[in-house]
Amino acid sequence: MKAYIAGGCQEHGRNSFLLEGREYSLLVDCGTMQGSEDPNPYLSKEQIAKIRYVFLTHSHKDHVGSLEWLYQQGFCGKVYLSKETYEQIPRKPKDYVLLDISKKNTVTIENNLEIRYGRSGHCVGSLWFIISFDEKKVLFTGDYCEDSEAYICDVLRDISVDLAFVDCAYGEKTGTALQNTEILNQKINECFHSGKHLVLPVPPNGRGFDLLKIVSTSNYGNNIVVDSVLKDCLESSQQWKEWLKSGSIFKNVSEMAEKSFDDATAILIADAQMKSEENQMFAREILDKAGKVIFTGHTDLNSYASRLVKSGQAELFIYSVHQNLEEALLLCEKNQWSKVILTHCSKELLVEDKSRFLGVKSKEEILF
Repeated sequence: MKAYIAGGCQEHGRNSFLLEGREYSLLVDCGTMQGSEDPNPYLSKEQIAKIRYVFLTHSHKDHVGSLEWLYQQGFCGKVYLSKETYEQIPRKPKDYVLLDISKKNTVTIENNLEIRYGRSGHCVGSLWFIISFDEKKVLFTGDYCEDSEAYICDVLRDISVDLAFVDCAYGEKTGTALQNTEILNQKINECFHSGKHLVLPVPPNGRGFDLLKIVSTSNYGNNIVVDSVLKDCLESSQQWKEWLKSGSIFKNVSEMAEKSFDDATAILIADAQMKSEENQMFAREILDKAGKVIFTGHTDLNSYASRLVKSGQAELFIYSVHQNLEEALLLCEKNQWSKVILTHCSKELLVEDKSRFLGVKSKEEILF
C-alpha cells in the first residue's frame, strides 16, 4: 500500500493523509494551512478522483478547512465524521455517515475496509481512527491528548498496526501536559495576586473548556466571564457529557455583557487569533489598565495574536492539547506500531530509530 503525505508533516497545519489501495483511495483529514498563499492539501485532481472515502478527525480548520476545496476539485465520495464535528463545521459534506461515540465503535464499510474509532481528548467530537484497508492496519491519532483537564481520551494501548500517524505538534518543546498545566495555573494565580484582569483568547471548540476548568479552580474563583460564543458552548455542554470529564460542566460563569470589571477578573474570548476588531480593542483596553493577555496555543503568521506576542505586549505559553516528542515516543512504547510518522510538527524531529520512525515530509510518499 502507498501512503502519500498531502500535508501536515514538517509543517504546522494542512493535515491531510492519503492511503492508496488496490482499487480506490482514502483520505484522512483535509486541512488548511492558515496564512499561506497556497493553503490547500497537495493533491492533484487525479488523486482526488480516486478518493472514495474521507475520514475527519475533528472540526478545526487545519484538519477540515479545505473540504469545500476538495469538492471543487471533483471529490464525490462519502465522508465519515462524528456527529459533533458535523454540527461544528460550516461546510457540511454532501454524502456522509455520522459516527456516534456512545454506540459500537467499529464499522465495516466494505469487504476490504473497516474502521475503529475512539475519543482523542482534544475537543468535543475529536476522534482517532484505526483503519483496516487492503489487509493493512493504519492508525491516525488525530490531535491527541491523554491528560486534558476537560476532555475524555480513549487511550491507545497494546494496539498493533502496520503504520501509525502520530500527533507530535509540540515537537521538542519540554514539559508534559500535566507539568504545563501546573505552570499555567501558577501564572494565572500570580496575575490574580497582582490584582490584574486576565484575558485568555481561545478557539470556540477546544482548549477553552480546559482553561475554564483551570481558571475555575484558581484564585479567580467565580470571578470569570466569557463572551457570547463561549457562553453558547457552555449551554450546549450538557449534551456533550460523553466527551467531557466529570466536573467539567461549568455553571458559575457570567457573560461579558452581564459583568462589571471592578475586581480582578479572568476573561475568556472565543477568538484565538484575535481577528475581531472588537476583541482587539478590548484587549488594548485591558493592556492599558495594566492587565495581562496570555495566548495558550499556536499563533498564526501575521495574526494580531502573533503581533501582540512579538511586541512583548502579550505572553505566549502553550497549554498542552497535543503531544510533544517525549509523550509521542512514550505512546509508541505502549503499542506495537511497525512504522511511525510524526505529524503536525513544523520541522523534522530527530529520533534515533530511523527504521521505525520515518522522517517524511509533505508531498512525499512511502510504500508499506
